[in-house]
Parts: sequence; structure tokens; C-alpha cells
Amino acid sequence: MFLIAALRGLRAGAVLAVNTTEPLDEIAKRPELVYELIQSPQAKEGVDRAIQVALDAAVALASL
Repeated sequence: MFLIAALRGLRAGAVLAVNTTEPLDEIAKRPELVYELIQSPQAKEGVDRAIQVALDAAVALASL
């Protein structure tokens, strides 16, 4: 996505939310843990905030 945007003279971005409580060293030992999503209110809030940031960025970029 970023490469294609750059080649066409466009801008691209990404907003990511990490939804795990596992320490990185534990994930390094057991990679399958990255597929176990947390269902806590804090995790949901983080995902919701990431979506809102992405939407706000899209609106801001559209007005440039």
C-alpha cells in the first residue's frame, strides 16, 4: 500500500492497535499467543480509539 501510494504521488498511512497482554519474550517463545485476542474493556477501548484516529486522519487528509 505504501509503495503504490508513493509511486503514484499519494500519501498512505496506518493506525495499529496491539491487543495482547503477553510480554514480548513470551510471544517469542510461543508465537501462537499473538492470535489470542484480549476481550477486556481496555482492549476494546484501544481498538475503538485506533479506528477513531484513522477516521479523523482520513477526514483531515481529505481537506488538504
